[in-house]
Amino acid sequence: DQVEDLAISHDHRLLATVGFDGHCALWNIETGERLTRVKPPRHQFRTVAFSPARLQLVTGDSQGSVSFWNPNDLEVPLKSIKHGPAVKRVRFSDDGSRVLSFGAKGAVRVWDVNSEELVAEFASGPQGANSAIFSHDGTKVAIGGNQGILRIWSLTEKDPILVFNNGPEGDLEPIQTLCLTADDNRIAIAGGHGFYRIVSVDEGKILHENYSYQGLLGSALFLRDENYLVCTGTTRSLEVYDLENAHVLSSYTTHRLGAGTAILSHDLRMLAVASGDGTTKLLDSARLREPQILWHDSPARQIKFSDDGGSIFSLGAQSEIKQFDLRSGESKIVMEGLESGVKS
Repeated sequence: DQVEDLAISHDHRLLATVGFDGHCALWNIETGERLTRVKPPRHQFRTVAFSPARLQLVTGDSQGSVSFWNPNDLEVPLKSIKHGPAVKRVRFSDDGSRVLSFGAKGAVRVWDVNSEELVAEFASGPQGANSAIFSHDGTKVAIGGNQGILRIWSLTEKDPILVFNNGPEGDLEPIQTLCLTADDNRIAIAGGHGFYRIVSVDEGKILHENYSYQGLLGSALFLRDENYLVCTGTTRSLEVYDLENAHVLSSYTTHRLGAGTAILSHDLRMLAVASGDGTTKLLDSARLREPQILWHDSPARQIKFSDDGGSIFSLGAQSEIKQFDLRSGESKIVMEGLESGVKS
């Protein structure tokens, strides 16, 4: 089946996938063997995430449930909780103690992993959330969507600590993605009309603003001691913005057929960009010279680094998943795609 989302366990042994048919499957990364496959009786899984701290899996589904699982037993969840509307994404906090869930409409909700109880819920606006992220210290949640309003909430306060309009009044720009600095003092906002803005979390003051000429922006990430911002957009380029000197430092043609998906390795040393031309471009984040090209052979829809930064996993258009070992330079198919005749 066509894979919609994937996750990698923190020990790099297991791969979890959810498909458009609603099934969740668990795979052995080393052997490519499918270990188990499960589908809820009356709904469909839509998103999956592994804990960064323990062997625990969380799923979100089309009926608005968030479920906690022991990966060694996917027959029955440890607990299922009603989120509300259909869940589009689940995400762990950096320390793995909490999970947030959100969808195309309704509130963003935060759950305690140990008690599996609701910690807080926050309004996302009438058009739902495109992006919802934890602060790195796990005490706040930032939310943005098509309404064009950024809201940052403390887990312990009733009202948002920051409400920021992304654009002039009456012409707010949809928020596509958000990224916080490591100290959680600044947040980058990538918009649907090509603008990116850096805003102070404490005051809501615009620290940097630039029109990128990149169309709809797909990714925004801080680099190099957070004095540089990189963005991808529908013009097929990755743009590097020097925040200290307020100018565009460089631009690279990195992707096709979309706004581009850029990710950083957990140690922040490597930057990868997935492309619709069947490649993943890999760059050293400290140098940003011409990228190394990793060939996937079909359009790369999603990419993930392993926690140790030693591998990249790439999800292709035919639902095949390929692993690139960045130390040895070797690659292998972890999961066969639709054209191979292997059903997932």
